[in-house]
Amino acid sequence: MNRQHLEELRQQHQRRLQVLEIQAAAYGLSTPPHVLIEIEDIKEKIAAIDKQLIAGGTPTPQTPEQRVVSVLFLSADPTNASRLRLGEELRKIQEKLQLAKLRDQFILEQRMSVRPADISQALLDIQPQIVHFSGHGTSRGALCFENQMGEMHLIQPDALAALFEQFADQVKCVVLNACYSEMQASALSNTLNMLLV
Repeated sequence: MNRQHLEELRQQHQRRLQVLEIQAAAYGLSTPPHVLIEIEDIKEKIAAIDKQLIAGGTPTPQTPEQRVVSVLFLSADPTNASRLRLGEELRKIQEKLQLAKLRDQFILEQRMSVRPADISQALLDIQPQIVHFSGHGTSRGALCFENQMGEMHLIQPDALAALFEQFADQVKCVVLNACYSEMQASALSNTLNMLLV
């Protein structure tokens, strides 16, 4: 990774950190734990990039056991659909990772109330190897994301498969936790060479 790429990555993390710190200030003492965890994760990433920049921008090669796997948790809970306990699901995933022996090999990033445009942006920003979606699905195989008003915005199986095709070299596993997600899984498996759960 060259110096310019490291500096750009640092700027991205710095921008995200500023947004999260503003959110945390607004929440005060009732700041959700996932916001605090993400703030700490980003601070660690910035510190690691700073070390690489000081060392000349050339990170030490990592063995397979040292590589960090990035997990992206996407969720949508539209206001015009029955409510889901997505925060609880995220909390359970965080707890299980924290208890795991190899917890240092995983980074969990999350995007809540996801709109269609947020998916590609998150895939570009985070570059995850694992993507976990939690939300509603329809009997025709569409996944329910959110529109600008927080209401249901359906994404058809072929549209999602076309998006993930652009990230086929990066994403190795997709978890779909939604009703009727078999059609989405089928479309993804026909397009990509990845593990679908």
